[in-house]
Amino acid sequence: MSGRYDAIIIGAGHNGLVAAALLARKGRKVLVLEARYHVGGMLGDAGFRVAPLPYALRPEIIKTLGLSTQLIGTSKPVETISISSDGSPVTIHGGQVNGVDANMAQAYATFHGRLGRQAKALGVMMLQPPPSLGKASISEMATLGRMALKMRLLGKTEMRDLLRIILSNAWDLLNDEIGDGPLAGALAMDATLGGAMGPRSPGTVLTLLYRMASHSSHGHGLRVMPEGGPDALVKALSDCVTAAGGEIRTGAAVEKILVDQDKAAGVRLQSGDEIAAPLVLSNASPKTTLMTLLGVEHLDGEFVRRCRNMAAKGMVSRLDFDIAKMPTLSSGGKITNGQRLVITPTMQAIETAFNAAKYSGLPERPVLEATYDGATNRLCVSAQFTPHDLNGG
Repeated sequence: MSGRYDAIIIGAGHNGLVAAALLARKGRKVLVLEARYHVGGMLGDAGFRVAPLPYALRPEIIKTLGLSTQLIGTSKPVETISISSDGSPVTIHGGQVNGVDANMAQAYATFHGRLGRQAKALGVMMLQPPPSLGKASISEMATLGRMALKMRLLGKTEMRDLLRIILSNAWDLLNDEIGDGPLAGALAMDATLGGAMGPRSPGTVLTLLYRMASHSSHGHGLRVMPEGGPDALVKALSDCVTAAGGEIRTGAAVEKILVDQDKAAGVRLQSGDEIAAPLVLSNASPKTTLMTLLGVEHLDGEFVRRCRNMAAKGMVSRLDFDIAKMPTLSSGGKITNGQRLVITPTMQAIETAFNAAKYSGLPERPVLEATYDGATNRLCVSAQFTPHDLNGG
């Protein structure tokens, strides 16, 4: 068995890099193992990335890792352009909207502000482990108390409203508040993007609130991008790991998590090398981690059954277009580096696309999210819903 570390991180995606940096800064000897030949996971590299427009890291993590100057100081909010059914653009910047009448703009601003406050109240949970199933510790009780206080500060009316909507679906909420159209379509896109669910699916309001709470320092619901794009974010996180004494190896695919007396003992690579560590954190999917890397022999039978039933079907296709010049909208405007384009004229368009995909069919009109990288003249498009198990192969 070669080498010995305090912790091994499987996967050099942004989650794995953050975990490695935090452990290394605590004095642990950390090794990050990445199967590909570049770090960044879904953010990828300049050649191809699955997620060209990441949701921002939590401000608390950025502050802890000392990345404020690199990321918060140079990041910029991303503006969204939503295309309506007649092809006209609606520009959305947080709660501010252009391209709709004054009454709709005001209704959206009021609704968006309320969702933002509710998302902020829930945000305290995002960095906390779930409470123990047994008797809660003093620190867990304190965390629950802080969360209850945040909820209390919303006021009775908004707290009651949050409890009413939190487990409901985006379709009903958005229809009740602003009606269907490009604004509802853009919010419903955020509530469903990347998942096998449509606006009518239960729990999509919680997904929307989670994403709105992901970066409160720039205003609720505003995605931000550091200067230099995803590459700058990946480099900053990688530098944090190595500066703290951590080690990153690429081209090192993990074949198995080693177990000794029901405890993690290290990993075995596909090359045959074994590396010892008493702590193994996996940045791979839960199903891959538990069923493949760990193995069913180490798991309870009922738990294995649940793992096999995990919903893990992809429904997003990524397409990159290398183009000669900045793309132009039919209305005459252009998509700039600081903007995000969504082709979701209505929530119904999203639901119709999802209905085809959930039965393994290809929708006639997939809903799209696009960003333009001016440095490479590349238009990056995410199309959903496109099932990986398409009927007919």
